[in-house]
Amino acid sequence: MQNSKKKLFGLAGLVAVGTMTAVAISMPSIDASAVDTANMDVQVTVVSNVEGSAIITAPQDGSTLTDKKITVNTTYNGMKSLTYTLVYKDKNGNTQRVDMGTYNLTDPSGTNKFDFDLSSYDYGDFTIEMTGVTLEGLPFTGDSVGFRYSAVSSNIDPDTEQPGKDPIIDIEIDDDVEYVEVEVYDKDGNPVLDKDGNQVIIKVDKDQVDPETGEIKVKIPLSDYGVPEGEYIFVIKGYDKDGNIISVTAHKFKYTPASGTKDPETPNTGSVLQELNISRADYIVAGLVVFAGIIGFAMYLVFKKSRR
Repeated sequence: MQNSKKKLFGLAGLVAVGTMTAVAISMPSIDASAVDTANMDVQVTVVSNVEGSAIITAPQDGSTLTDKKITVNTTYNGMKSLTYTLVYKDKNGNTQRVDMGTYNLTDPSGTNKFDFDLSSYDYGDFTIEMTGVTLEGLPFTGDSVGFRYSAVSSNIDPDTEQPGKDPIIDIEIDDDVEYVEVEVYDKDGNPVLDKDGNQVIIKVDKDQVDPETGEIKVKIPLSDYGVPEGEYIFVIKGYDKDGNIISVTAHKFKYTPASGTKDPETPNTGSVLQELNISRADYIVAGLVVFAGIIGFAMYLVFKKSRR
């Protein structure tokens, strides 16, 4: 009987040690908690109620505009008036400043919006500077945005910037552009040739502008030219009715042919627990339950044996 009690105490000790170990394993460490917290995505919305603030929301800073008439939009708070100045350099490189107008505001906060005509200016880089006066009559330094006024604006369709796809260039033009030519070069500046050995030059007329989007979509069939994987340069030239170049833009594009672009197949190394969607803690608890059941059955056999 004494020997049986010792066995029981030993088994109980095993259960206690197993339980403490499982709890310690399932508890997150301090370092792990710090890492998880650092990786959390936190979105904070800040609402400014400070008087005497204003920011130009259109045109966007760094944008390229092709329309002669641009829209200037400012969101303000606690302002009495706003004054705008257009800054640019003329053909001689001299800085010019043009008064775009002063607007007396009827509401203490809101938006100030107006149109400005650029048709009397040459294509180039411009800056809009904004100053003002607060409700208390104090001067306000304001905001500024820079933009490019160009006959041609272009960008590569992001949906085609994928392996195995031929790039598509979205092009916007103004009324002075009669047609556009797209030339293709490799990263070293060598012209790309078609299968007949001719330089690739894609020409599109102004009548190909989509009336809904106001854009011309130009597909560059690199796959037809048999070019290797690498970086290529697209040069977009805008011509007027007399055949003069009035705008030039360029884009770089990383091209990957369709062949050999599939991701290599890798064996599924996920564990059975991941496939069953069982957490680590649940698995430990289940193991403890089974372990306790075995110990209980063993204790039952010992007591039964000792009573004989």
